[in-house]
Amino acid sequence: MKNNMRPVDIARKLSVSTSTLRNYEVRGIIPITERLPTGYRVYTEEHLAYLECIVAMSPGFGMDITSAVLKNLQQKKLNSTLWMINELQVANYKD
Repeated sequence: MKNNMRPVDIARKLSVSTSTLRNYEVRGIIPITERLPTGYRVYTEEHLAYLECIVAMSPGFGMDITSAVLKNLQQKKLNSTLWMINELQVANYKD
């Protein structure tokens, strides 16, 4: 396993709790993590990218929209995801 990160390291980097990281996984908005034989979660660069996206998007768009965007990305629906974000930005601009 290369480039693995501990939950506590990511939580500190993003200024969130490790419980928050687990909740994101339960919500299905980050890919499922692998676990070590000890049961600890192992995060990768891909997880970090999703988590950074959540931290960046959720204040402006809210968790429901952020969740929808990230679930679409996990399903490889890039075009529809980009259109969704574009339409949301237009709506935010009009408000």
